[in-house]
Amino acid sequence: MGKIYIVDDGFTKQVGLAGLYQKAGYEVVTGGPDAAAIVAAKPGIIVTDIDAKNANPMHFLEELKGNPALKGVEIFVYAEKIDVSLEVKLRKLKLSSYFTKDTNTEFIVNSAKGVFNPVVEEEMQEEQFYGQAAAPAASHAPAAASSATPEDMDTDSFKKMFADFSEKVHEHLGENDGETIYNLGVSYMDMGLHEQALAEFERAASDPNYRVEALSMAGVCLRHLKKHKEAIERFKAGAQSTQDPVQVMGFRYEIGVTLQEMGMLKEAFNFLGAVYKTDKTYRDAATRLVTINNTLKAAQK
Repeated sequence: MGKIYIVDDGFTKQVGLAGLYQKAGYEVVTGGPDAAAIVAAKPGIIVTDIDAKNANPMHFLEELKGNPALKGVEIFVYAEKIDVSLEVKLRKLKLSSYFTKDTNTEFIVNSAKGVFNPVVEEEMQEEQFYGQAAAPAASHAPAAASSATPEDMDTDSFKKMFADFSEKVHEHLGENDGETIYNLGVSYMDMGLHEQALAEFERAASDPNYRVEALSMAGVCLRHLKKHKEAIERFKAGAQSTQDPVQVMGFRYEIGVTLQEMGMLKEAFNFLGAVYKTDKTYRDAATRLVTINNTLKAAQK
């Protein structure tokens, strides 16, 4: 079915990850964090951790992503905790398959199925795919939901405190200081303050050097806030702001995920299908396509 290289450590031995993959029918190679050994193994998936104790925990991942011999190989990353700042770093490396050590092992195995599963290819032949989908109709949109925040974040005094803090920060910044404003947005997002984070990402988008990243994160914030149509608008604006085909594909993926959350499964299938046709290993597009396809088939019965 496929070959998986596991960078062996205490966690993988504790959960018996190699055995679980082998039981699912995969060929497994275990070894150390040796890029040359991984290249020689010719895996379809690499499973490794991020050791926060290291001076540069991203170094090994950067080495793997920068190795031309590993182009197209999916990398599964796990850690004790994945916060927003770490997620941003992983996204910059175009890594999307990540999980914490308390994740159900069945999910980890199923994620590999999404990478190797040939069923997706068969289903793709039955569908028409387009780079652009129609704008979501209002009738499909679910009722608006309030964002979940800690109780003390609902008070006017708490919101005012952060508004005052943001105002003081911006007093010393120019509107084109995208890096600082963007990082401020990441900090807010890390605390679950999506409305405040959204405001910073919208400001950062005025800096041409950070426009693409800021629009992407603004869309994610809006999705968290259940403002799906606005999120899609940001993702479309981001796609129009770059000539990089990888970044365009990333925005198409985000639109597909947003449409899926809205329950617009056929439209989501079109966008995620376009991503899959371009890169069959991109994030969890394959897994999502299988899930959507199964849901659509079940609804026809």
